[in-house]
Amino acid sequence: MNIREAFNGNNIFLVTNPSEIKGRLIDIQKIYYIKNPPKPIGLGLDIFSLIFNCFQLILPCIKILFEEKPDVIMGCGGEPTLIMSYLGKLTGVRVIFLESLTRVHDLSPCGKLVHNIADLFLVQWKGLAHRYKKTNYWGKVV
Repeated sequence: MNIREAFNGNNIFLVTNPSEIKGRLIDIQKIYYIKNPPKPIGLGLDIFSLIFNCFQLILPCIKILFEEKPDVIMGCGGEPTLIMSYLGKLTGVRVIFLESLTRVHDLSPCGKLVHNIADLFLVQWKGLAHRYKKTNYWGKVV
């Protein structure tokens, strides 16, 4: 939400999980809420559970992409970002990924999966930018 001013003058929509963030999204015209499926029991937040959850989100994301026909998808993590990024790439949409400020030493599970398909991959720590090819450090967003 700290970078939304960068999109002034553009038609934007948001795909997110229903959460306490709702109150901060009032000035965004179109918001699609996608409920994350429950995490598989006994598994932590790893790439395998992330992929498992993504299979359950494919149809809602396809519907949104065909309805909105975006030019660019920008995400910062989570299952909706992962699905929207891959589906968007298949349809020729540019993908921008902004890694979380909390990722100091390693990419997030979603970041690792989006890293190779992103047209622009931004990290918020210089040291992290040096560890991975095709990453850019433009400063901290928050």
